[in-house]
Amino acid sequence: MPLIVAGFDRDDAPQFIFPLITERRHGARVAAFFGGSHSNLNMPICTQAVAAELTKARLRAILGGIAAAHRIDLFALIGQPHTWRESVNPFATLSGQPSADDVYFGVMEPERLPQDPLLPSKMRKKERQLMKVEGFRYGPAATPADIDRILTFFRAQKAARFAAHGIHNVFAEPGVMEFIADALPRRLGAGPPRTPRRNRPARSARQRRGRTVGSPG
Repeated sequence: MPLIVAGFDRDDAPQFIFPLITERRHGARVAAFFGGSHSNLNMPICTQAVAAELTKARLRAILGGIAAAHRIDLFALIGQPHTWRESVNPFATLSGQPSADDVYFGVMEPERLPQDPLLPSKMRKKERQLMKVEGFRYGPAATPADIDRILTFFRAQKAARFAAHGIHNVFAEPGVMEFIADALPRRLGAGPPRTPRRNRPARSARQRRGRTVGSPG
């Protein structure tokens, strides 16, 4: 069962989020991070300033309040890094044991040129065949005109191929091609694609003014 704990300060500004779930294990009620064995990097979500303020004593008090409110017998918070973006993970200050996964991570330098990906053998074979076609060339779209030209051919080719096989053309659905066209200019420095507004999700638990309020677990 989800147990999303959100902390707010006295001005109702968000401070942290603990993305947890609760489950029964051997008769005990256990709180753990989402994802189980599928997630190998877990930690609370908070700013650097908030992480520095979540001392061991304060964190124990918060977790104690959550445990009392939701009848938690054990917090099993596995797979956590000791630091993140030069800030100490608040949960790493609590007592624990080494994780089976060391949670390796690094920084990707943005100024480095991307390496050319190695094509699978079948695609390399197709590439050699296409190279025999007169006028064949391939490369990234460099201008908005290139994008329009490629998408025009893409739409026509998909329509013809799906029609030949009697398959429903998903690219003819309203908004599909517009979505693709809206995302492509990001590679040309025109800014990120527009994201539609969505309703804010409901908050199932809150840490407000020193109290934990949430739906019963």
